[in-house]
Amino acid sequence: MFDTRSLSSNRVFIFHFLRRALRYHCPITACLQIDVTETLKRIETCRSNGQAVSLTSYITLASAKTIEAHPRLNRRIYHGIFRRAIVSFDHISAGILVGRTEASGEEVLIPLIIRDANTLSIGEIHAAIKAAKAKPLDEVDAYQSLKKLRGLPKFLIGVAQFVSRTSPRYASKRFATYGVSSVSAEDSAAIGGHTVASRTTFFPGNLRDEVLAVDGKPAVRKVLFIGFSADHFVVDGMDLQRATGTFQQLMEDPDTLLPA
Repeated sequence: MFDTRSLSSNRVFIFHFLRRALRYHCPITACLQIDVTETLKRIETCRSNGQAVSLTSYITLASAKTIEAHPRLNRRIYHGIFRRAIVSFDHISAGILVGRTEASGEEVLIPLIIRDANTLSIGEIHAAIKAAKAKPLDEVDAYQSLKKLRGLPKFLIGVAQFVSRTSPRYASKRFATYGVSSVSAEDSAAIGGHTVASRTTFFPGNLRDEVLAVDGKPAVRKVLFIGFSADHFVVDGMDLQRATGTFQQLMEDPDTLLPA
């Protein structure tokens, strides 16, 4: 036996989004293993001193600073009616998908946009993420915008996705220039993965204890497994490799982003 039902407006939106990413972009992904032991210790110290900070907000700032150092990652290809063009944005805005549950019981992903993330403090980023996760849904601006889009007739949702891939002016005002996933877990079996993406995206997936070599000796460390994707149409593998080194340094050395 089985049950059949039409796609909800939420799933129609996701369908068109993923279909656009599959058809018009060519993501390449690096799977990273990053030792965040010292960073987690610093985060706990900051919290005990009354600072509002989290690993997600740290990753968001570290990723924004990585793109600032490697601006090619802030490019995106647009497929117009008559030509294709590579657009370089003059701002670095992080898009974070925050999972919430509606009163109907359906789980939705709210696209929180943190504009100019590279210029903000970790505290400011943390406050924005916390508000999107903790506020009543009707008080979250990003949710209200999503509701308006989902409220369109289903065929118009596809039209909105068409505008998103053809108009950089429209996208620059309404969407992020890169993405950060806030869906991660501790002690999961997953150590890597791949997904379609229409822009540079960071996918933290699993945080767990691993035995690493420290000064030539085995030691138990906190390791974050994270995917790092970019569109191969606009960046090369060497761009991803160079950016990986920058991101690793920012993630492993808390002195780069947090006070001592």
